[in-house]
Amino acid sequence: MFSRILALLILTLAFGASGLPVPKRLDPLTDLQLQNHAQVQLAQEPPACAHGLELCSAPSQGFGVQGWQCVDVQSSATSCGGCAIPSQLSEAVGTDCTAIDGAGDVSCVMGSCRVETCTEGWAVRADGAACVRLS
Repeated sequence: MFSRILALLILTLAFGASGLPVPKRLDPLTDLQLQNHAQVQLAQEPPACAHGLELCSAPSQGFGVQGWQCVDVQSSATSCGGCAIPSQLSEAVGTDCTAIDGAGDVSCVMGSCRVETCTEGWAVRADGAACVRLS
């Protein structure tokens, strides 16, 4: 009698009350990940920018989701003269002044990069827009 009850209990746990096999999830986080991905996408709709600011893409936040930010491209050292990161809406047209070879201190003035100082072994170019390597 005990063995029959034990066998019935094992079968119920293995196959469910209906007698059909209970599906096992290979990846229990899949639904949650998909739900979070959808929420992130909805949260990443391009914002409306105030006058004088340009809508630029931000570095990817995972899942290939495009982030957005409003930028003053006339004074932003990382998006000088335009958005420096390409997006689904436009290609990159600005400059990341902080990425200028040999540059130390940089700024963006009226949409153009201005190099204030260069790192050791480099000098500010005559026009102030870049650094040149010293020989």
